[in-house]
Formats: sequence, structure tokens, C-alpha cells
Amino acid sequence: VQAYVFGTIDTPAVIGGLDGWLFYREQFRDSACPPDPVPYVTAANSVATAQALAELVGVHLVWAMAPDKSVVHPEKLGPRVVAEAPCRLATATLFRETLRRLAPQVVDHLEALSREPDGPQYYWATDTHWNRVGYLRAMWQLRQALDGTTGTLEIVADEAASEVRTTDLPRLAVGRNATEAGPAAPTEVEKLVLGTPIGGTQGAVVVHDSFLGVYTESATLFGPEAVVVNVNRLDVEELPSVIDGLPGLILLSTAERQ
Repeated sequence: VQAYVFGTIDTPAVIGGLDGWLFYREQFRDSACPPDPVPYVTAANSVATAQALAELVGVHLVWAMAPDKSVVHPEKLGPRVVAEAPCRLATATLFRETLRRLAPQVVDHLEALSREPDGPQYYWATDTHWNRVGYLRAMWQLRQALDGTTGTLEIVADEAASEVRTTDLPRLAVGRNATEAGPAAPTEVEKLVLGTPIGGTQGAVVVHDSFLGVYTESATLFGPEAVVVNVNRLDVEELPSVIDGLPGLILLSTAERQ
């Protein structure tokens, strides 16, 4: 009735924002006021400890974090979300301040995806994930972190081309598939970001969730010898079996809400 009669979405999994935007509700779990710093200190210390231990045995451990859509596009939240999660942006700021203080090696993709309220669209309106332009910006940042690539990536969306995607939030909310058109990047940008494997990743182990998995190029982006594992399709107990010996690099890519 809410969805089809009143045009609103408010389910245990999905909540509606402004202008038809939908948000995965899980990202608002820790958004009550005032923000509690303890979980963020615990997370940051865990990351820093794991990285230090890995370095002792010659493994470079990198944690890359995909920001929640609510942090990239807060102008689309709307009053329903703000009423439920009044401190969402404050908790995101506190989390990042804690990471910079205790685990500064974390690759926070918000640094590449921060924008003005009227800036480029980096996430889908009706999907959990980044769109093609957001993905390319994040992968350029990851390339910079892993192989020392320098330079700012400017993407002017190709007005003659667009990407069409079957989005996930309408299906989670009301069991209905929907499609959405989003911006596409020029061919030269695609080649620059994805055309060659990221350097220094021979024998890497890449453990990721849906944000890297949403684009198939991620499976080969780290070179032919890399082991790329999507945790959404693997039992956690099977994870140790993907590491044969000590890889030179372990990349953990997770969504902020995790």
C-alpha cells in the first residue's frame, strides 16, 4: 500500500529519501544521537593491529572502505531518514576522524567521492552501490595507493553514452525489478583506470564485498596471479584456503556500514 498507493518506501530493508532515491536501511543502524565513539575506536585499533602484524611477516595489508550512499549524497536523505537517523553524518565524521588518528593507512574512498550537494552523481538513486563514474574514481584512488600512480582524475561524463543497470533496492523493498540510467565515462578514462593491472600486486589476495563485485573488471584489475574473493559468495570458514603461503598484498575492500 505504501509503495503503490502513496509512493513511499519504508520497509525493514529499505527507506525512501528525496526525489525517488532509496537507501539501504542497515547504514543507519548506528546513527542515534549522540554518536558513540567506542565502536569506531575498536574498529580502528583492530585495523592498525592487523596491519602491523602483517608487516612483521612481510605482507602489505590494505583496508579500502567504500562510503555509504547516505554520506556521499546526504542531500537526498529527506525528512523520513533524518528523523530515523539524526546523527548519521555526525557518526560518519567521527568514524573518519578516529580512523585518521588511529589507522591512517586506511584507504577511504570518500576522499575520492566527496562532492558538493549539486555535484556529480556517484551512486545510483535506487541501488546500494556506486555508479560507473564513482567506481572509476575509487579505483583510481586505489591504484594511487597501491602502485604510486599520481595525478588527479577528472571525469566529464560522456553525454553521448550512459550505463543502464538493474538496481537492487526496489527488489529488496517490494520484490520488483527496476532499471536506472546513469553516467558513463569517456573511453580514454576507462583505459587509464582499468586498462592495465594495478602494479605490484603479483600474488595478491583481494577480499571484497559487493562494491568491488558490482563491476566485472575488478576480477582482473589486480593482475592474472591475484586471487579475488567475493565474501558474499564464499563461506567465511573457506577464506583461509584462498591464502597459499604469505601473499605480498592482502586487500580488504568493505562497505562503510560493515
